[in-house]
Amino acid sequence: MKGKFITFEGSEGSGKSTQAALVLEYLKKKKVPVMLLREP
Repeated sequence: MKGKFITFEGSEGSGKSTQAALVLEYLKKKKVPVMLLREP
């Protein structure tokens, strides 16, 4: 099975981390294997 790569881009304070956390929790509830990574 191929994986998916989802990115969130935007300026500081635009809610990227919040949206990433929401997607992470949604996918976990659906039993989808998921990994959250951050780059500076």
